[in-house]
Amino acid sequence: MAGHAAEVLPNTDVRCVITTGIADFHGVLNRTVLSLGARFAIGAAPTIPGAITWREIFAGRDLPPHQPVPRDRDDLALLQYTGGTTGRAKGAEITHGNLIANLHQILPVFTTAGIDEGDETFLSVLPLYHIYAFCLNMMVGMNTRSMVTTGIMGIVTMKDMAIITMSKKVFMIASGM
Repeated sequence: MAGHAAEVLPNTDVRCVITTGIADFHGVLNRTVLSLGARFAIGAAPTIPGAITWREIFAGRDLPPHQPVPRDRDDLALLQYTGGTTGRAKGAEITHGNLIANLHQILPVFTTAGIDEGDETFLSVLPLYHIYAFCLNMMVGMNTRSMVTTGIMGIVTMKDMAIITMSKKVFMIASGM
C-alpha cells in the first residue's frame, strides 16, 4: 500500500502520513521475527518520504508539535482497509460520525451485560485492524476506560493470561466461536 500512497500523495492535501506494520504491535523478539519474515516473503516495504512511523510517535522523538484541528462528524477519521477478498484491498472511509454512531449502537449491549467502567479487560482474539475487533473491543474498551489485550493471531499468550488472572471481569468477543 505504501507504494501506491507515495504515488498519489502529491495530488492530495495530506500533510502528515503515519505508517505502521503488524510487527509494530509486538515486542522486540516477535517484531524482529515478523519483520525479517515479511522482508523475506515480500521484499523490503516501500517508503513514503516524510512519513512518521507508529513507533516514532510512541518514542516521542523529532515529531512536529501537536496542533488541534477543528473537525466535524462528516470529517474523515480513518481509513479501514478491507482484506481484498474481491480484488485489491480498498480503504473504506470512516468518518467521526460513523464511529460515534457505531458506539451508540454497541454500548447499550454492554450496559445490559453489566459492564463496569474502568474495571473491565477486553480480550481481543482478532487483530485490532479487523473492523469487528476495532469496533467491539478497542472502541468500546476505550469508551469504558477498560484494558484491551490482544492475542497474537488468535493465540492467547502468557502475558494475556497474566492480565486475565489479575482482572476482575473479562469480556472476550470473537467471531465464529
